[in-house]
Amino acid sequence: MQFKNKKHQGLALKTDEDYKELLSFEAFMDKIKNQEDTESIIIILDGINDIGNFGAILRSALMFDVKGVILPKNNSTPINDTVIKKSTGAVFQLDIIYATNIVRVIQELKKIGYWVYASDKSGENISKINFNNKSVIIFGSENKGIRRLVKENCDFIISINTNKKLDSLNLSVSAGIVLYEITKKNFS
Repeated sequence: MQFKNKKHQGLALKTDEDYKELLSFEAFMDKIKNQEDTESIIIILDGINDIGNFGAILRSALMFDVKGVILPKNNSTPINDTVIKKSTGAVFQLDIIYATNIVRVIQELKKIGYWVYASDKSGENISKINFNNKSVIIFGSENKGIRRLVKENCDFIISINTNKKLDSLNLSVSAGIVLYEITKKNFS
């Protein structure tokens, strides 16, 4: 990855690696099957295209101990210098996986005990949901939401209760709120 001639904030960091290696879905599955954690959250970003939102979601994901962030290989934002900056470096500490078939990903995660929750404004109020210890949360693209077939393969549709003065929250704000709701018992 080249970042020459980019604006900076007067800081430089030298690391042993230029960039954390992306995992294949198969390698990620092997890793989470062997983990000893009893609680595990995975995020799927179904078609996210805004690099600012992507970076901010990665930052929240790291702060709430998300085990991995999965995106479709096609029609998703790439990791670039803006994503790295917006994530404040979280991109280097998270497992990020680009997968060919998100429905297959969902099916494989269900086989190893994960429950899948789609975040959508038509869902059940998140405050009434008892999340499984192994949870996958799916967020859709900024303008189209979660694709129909992906949503049909979810166990639950969840929503954030608001005053409805606007159509929806910013995607990265929604992700932060959902992650907080899932993990708040761990931080009390």
